[in-house]
Amino acid sequence: MNVRQLEVFHAVMRAGSVGDAARLLGVSQPAVTKSLRLLEQDLGFALFRRVSGRVFPSAAAEALLPEVARVERDVEAVAELARRLREGQAGRLQLASVSSLAERVLPQALRLLRRERPRVHVELIALTSRAVVERVAERRADLGFVYDPTDSPHVESRDILEAQVVCAVPRRHALARRGVLGPADLAGVPLVTYGGDTRIGGALRRTMRGAGIRHEPELTTNSTRLALQLAAECGGVAVVDPFLFGRTGVPGLVAVPFMPAISLRVRVIRSYERPRSQAGDALLQLVARVGAELGIRPTARSRKTR
Repeated sequence: MNVRQLEVFHAVMRAGSVGDAARLLGVSQPAVTKSLRLLEQDLGFALFRRVSGRVFPSAAAEALLPEVARVERDVEAVAELARRLREGQAGRLQLASVSSLAERVLPQALRLLRRERPRVHVELIALTSRAVVERVAERRADLGFVYDPTDSPHVESRDILEAQVVCAVPRRHALARRGVLGPADLAGVPLVTYGGDTRIGGALRRTMRGAGIRHEPELTTNSTRLALQLAAECGGVAVVDPFLFGRTGVPGLVAVPFMPAISLRVRVIRSYERPRSQAGDALLQLVARVGAELGIRPTARSRKTR
């Protein structure tokens, strides 16, 4: 017994004759007759009484009909779900990202994705760059978003956005009126940034040393939002990525460009062993779109490591 035989049985029950069922299914009458005969052989009893070219269902056939109809509905539901999965209209999308992207860029992109693909379930987790890479490499996330280059042999990476690091300065601070800030300007100011093992934190420390400024950050954190809060509370300057500022800014703080510029590339990473999905590809297009709306340049460059 197979699904096709049940479909033929259901068609005969609805149509009332083998000929009408054949026309309903778009097949030949002998094909319907053969399918019914095989189904009756599998079941071990007759389903119809044949009289003058017409078929009359037995009591057993009447009893089977509701269950066969349910099976057909279930098969149609599976086929519809498979279509949605194939077209990226359903399924699950697991994301891991550094915090500032998880707090500003990705939520806006996901709002647009949900509008286009409301049946896609999304899981978004904010982690450190190292933890993002580990999660993607272990195939526990479809996509990861990081700043730092990765030499993991288990993931591929591609640049999708490019920005410049900024100095977040309290509005009432004297440095807030500057058009640009450099290492010398930060020498006597409480400095907030990320750890030295991060892309921005490491680049800032090297830049400061290269300018002959021996001034280590007093406050470090792994969260851009915390760095901004620390700058506001402590009257210092936070050297951070610009994503939480966007076009509308952050209340109480001013974003001042830092020179020499520290370029920042947002990279999307995937596991080589995890298949791509249409929903994931659609999300990446929306991330680039949101980035452009926030004044962040998209980049077409890509790099793969293996």
